[in-house]
Amino acid sequence: MTKFWLVAVAALVWMMGATPRPWLPTPTPTPVVLPQPAGSWVYPNSTRQDANRWKSGDDPGVITNWYKNKIEALGMNTKSFVQTNTNGQVLNKLVAANDNIKVSVEISKSPSDSQALILVVPFK
Repeated sequence: MTKFWLVAVAALVWMMGATPRPWLPTPTPTPVVLPQPAGSWVYPNSTRQDANRWKSGDDPGVITNWYKNKIEALGMNTKSFVQTNTNGQVLNKLVAANDNIKVSVEISKSPSDSQALILVVPFK
């Protein structure tokens, strides 16, 4: 009877995976491309105002160029850049997308403001 239990336990251990089973295929992990986290879209010389808004004392043109360069570096193939400056009122809008992410960036500054407002909204 003891021999039976030894064989049964050995079979159970084997079935639980203690021994490799070469006849079963090993699953290959599929790489998953994740969208850029929202934090990666934060302009370096800015302070957070709320979830998607930051302020910076840098020139709006410098900020805009930083975002343009980031969009280009990520190889985003669909993009729209509109820059306006009327009597010191700056409003620059950038929208870009690829297969994994879409991002909308708005940089604004009025003549009376000391800092530019940056609104960044990434979408999956």
